[in-house]
Amino acid sequence: MELKHTGFPDTTPAPQILQWFLFDKKSDCFSQIELRSVDSSGEVEERFFDQGFLKCNHSEATFIEKFNSAQHRLTLQNTSDLPFEMLVKIKDLF
Repeated sequence: MELKHTGFPDTTPAPQILQWFLFDKKSDCFSQIELRSVDSSGEVEERFFDQGFLKCNHSEATFIEKFNSAQHRLTLQNTSDLPFEMLVKIKDLF
């Protein structure tokens, strides 16, 4: 999950305005991951974290874990499409 803080100047580096979290379905918990860099080229977006690498387009993504190379296929969702229970969990992060 990507959370974007608003109100910063356009020149603010992405790692300062974006927070990223992984949600583990088994433990039903979020954990924060550290964004290191962002690359955007046309249709493909890439995010590099201490914990792995995310490659996405406008509808889907793949997260590749750094330490065991496990690949996770993800479907991108807008906040308005999330179940109420998930929105409560997100709100509880703050």
